[in-house]
Amino acid sequence: MLRTTHLFLAGGAMRRLFFVSAAPMLLFALACGDSGDFSLAPTDANVSGTFALVSADGKKLPIDAGETLDGTAEIYQTADEFEIGGDGQWTETTTIALQSLIDGTEQSTTSVSTGTYTISHDQIDFVRTLNGAVNFSGSVSGATLTIVYNGSRLTYARQQ
Repeated sequence: MLRTTHLFLAGGAMRRLFFVSAAPMLLFALACGDSGDFSLAPTDANVSGTFALVSADGKKLPIDAGETLDGTAEIYQTADEFEIGGDGQWTETTTIALQSLIDGTEQSTTSVSTGTYTISHDQIDFVRTLNGAVNFSGSVSGATLTIVYNGSRLTYARQQ
């Protein structure tokens, strides 16, 4: 089971990603950087639903997050689903692929984070309770969930 991977991202900066044992959204924050837009539309009263990631700071899936420190594999974010329940609970399921630069084979892993949320001041206040406590904000406007997390703007579309 892959727990920690060091990688070099654009610009040569070394970053550290925690896959299975850490928050899935961390991958986006490290891969995408600072979007600079932290504003959120006022959230709808009904935020319940299942949402699939469309983009992170404007980058569409799959998101290239760099390569492993040993240079043997590329790391890609291939899917992310965020489910908001009507009971104040949420679950995020993230799929990450490692593609070998040696033989082209691919391995995927899925990780899950869960937490609670409340709605106040026209936004959703999320608290991650599985894989370490972290607070972040979001809003649901129509069929779009927007999350601001660690300097990145994540945009999700409601699934039917």
